[in-house]
Amino acid sequence: MNGCKSEFSLEHLTLRHNNPHLFVTSQWQKQCSGSLIYVVYRWAVAIYFIITLILCYAEDWDKPFSYQVKFFLYFTNWAYIISAFQAIVVADLTTRVYRRLRKKSRLNAVNLKCYKLYWLSNFLSTDIAFLVTIWYWGFIYNPKLDVLNLANIFRHATNSVVTMVDLYVVAHPVRLLHGIYTAVFLVIYGLFTAAYYVCGGRDKNGYPYMYKFLDWRKPWCTFGICMGFVVVVNMLHSVVWLLYQLRKWIHLKYCTPEEDDTHGRNATEDDAEGKLLNSKVNFNLKVV
Repeated sequence: MNGCKSEFSLEHLTLRHNNPHLFVTSQWQKQCSGSLIYVVYRWAVAIYFIITLILCYAEDWDKPFSYQVKFFLYFTNWAYIISAFQAIVVADLTTRVYRRLRKKSRLNAVNLKCYKLYWLSNFLSTDIAFLVTIWYWGFIYNPKLDVLNLANIFRHATNSVVTMVDLYVVAHPVRLLHGIYTAVFLVIYGLFTAAYYVCGGRDKNGYPYMYKFLDWRKPWCTFGICMGFVVVVNMLHSVVWLLYQLRKWIHLKYCTPEEDDTHGRNATEDDAEGKLLNSKVNFNLKVV
């Protein structure tokens, strides 16, 4: 896999990319001038997440507000909110770029400055979706206690299905070092649960923790579990990176020769040939 060595450069720790048009295109579209099909796809994903997020929150609509608001305490719901957020951001960004390209307007830094925000929220939601699904069905779900309703399926099953599909539709890359950001996100949630416990907070059922394995009455054990999650999520991010490499390989192998350049979608940023190919794309983009 080309470019593996460059993955560990400091440049790849940033959210900067030489070809921001990759964030508003699909790996599989033939033209780089905008695709209506891709715009429709992006809004379909966004609407799906919006509707299912509302349904998940409305699961406790008959409970007191003090109970409903604790929806925002749980890591699963943090993950789903981020998934919905990134879906909305990229749908809006893709639509605005498509409209400008249809008018043959010049794209500039202002038009694409949101790609960094989308990129960050996208790989966070990808890593966390897989983590939530694996952890829930592998270690938490108890058929005798947990209700297998739509909200449960949306948050713990179809979230990863949609995420996997999207991973193979988008054109933008996955960087190995970006797993650090997901690890930081987990640390932030761990600190949040600790602060919530210290302040006397309770979960929906009145327990002094959101999850049994994050019980800060046993600080060292809980701290060790948090660090374990940091390690696991970086391993998951590495798997996501391998899935991205597989996506590129499939595209190169099964596309026709005329499409093999893919407007830089399969080239590493330090690849001279990739830069040459990207320079031929009539996209008029400025890097932000």
